[in-house]
Amino acid sequence: MKTIAAFILITLSSSASSDQALSTTVRSLLEFGSTDSFVHVGNSTQAEFNKRRSIASSCALNILEGDAKQPIGDGSASNRALIICPGFRTLGIRLKPEESGKYHILGYWSR
Repeated sequence: MKTIAAFILITLSSSASSDQALSTTVRSLLEFGSTDSFVHVGNSTQAEFNKRRSIASSCALNILEGDAKQPIGDGSASNRALIICPGFRTLGIRLKPEESGKYHILGYWSR
């Protein structure tokens, strides 16, 4: 029983730390336009982040496990991030980690 509890705690803490790392990565793109942690950021995706840059510190960021539901997602993303900024529609991005340690943005949407 103690072994199971320890495994659950380790799993939860590693999940929380990976969510924190992903949150830091996405926030860096939002606040500074840093694409260092991404394989490629397309022009339209970059434009959506640029629109929000001036108020980035006021934006909330939620990292969620798994892909977005269809028709937006297709099950290939490991995570999705929701960026909620005052005066803007919520921006969602679908993310997949690459072997290089960087993230691939599989797509984005707004609602």
